[in-house]
Amino acid sequence: MLAQAVFSALLTVLSIYSGVTALPQKRDIYAPSPILPDSGSIWTIGTLQVVTWDASTVPDGTETIPWIDLYETSPYGSAEYVTTLAQNVDAHAGQAGIVTPDVAPGSYFVMAGAWGQSSEHFEIVASPQETISWDTSNLPDHVGRIPQFELWTAASYGDGIYVATLATDIDPALGDVIITVPTDITPGTYFVVVIFGDNTGYEFQIVAA
Repeated sequence: MLAQAVFSALLTVLSIYSGVTALPQKRDIYAPSPILPDSGSIWTIGTLQVVTWDASTVPDGTETIPWIDLYETSPYGSAEYVTTLAQNVDAHAGQAGIVTPDVAPGSYFVMAGAWGQSSEHFEIVASPQETISWDTSNLPDHVGRIPQFELWTAASYGDGIYVATLATDIDPALGDVIITVPTDITPGTYFVVVIFGDNTGYEFQIVAA
């Protein structure tokens, strides 16, 4: 009798659970196919760029793209991971701002969330460089090193605004120094201040690439 009662109870439990429908599982992550960058994109090192995807295809219940990675194109047909550009990105935003990392110029692509969800191949190029030069013929004896060169805006009302330090601790006997043009500034009129007796250079233009 006891065995029969236990068996009946077990049948009752099984009949209850057999009528329960499994709840849908929430999808926390998503792996889109990037739209940008595409084959016509050119990223300059240090500049702010954007990776985009079609947000209308993101399934309900999805929260994030776990990662957006940068891969270098290989001439042998393979790909080499370079760095992670962003993590836990809002999948419904449709885009993510990216600062172009300091990598070797060349061909790259981005992958979002899963292997195979990659962008078209695009180019990353170096930041533009320029030369600051000066006359070394009249340098005094035992002159000290130049502490730094600074970039300032040329304001219409006469006062400039500091923007960036371009180079530091320079030997004045060299006569020139190669600097990287800042890529995160507004095109306009600028001048260079030499922190060596507050000397300034001529005003010049910085334009968009």
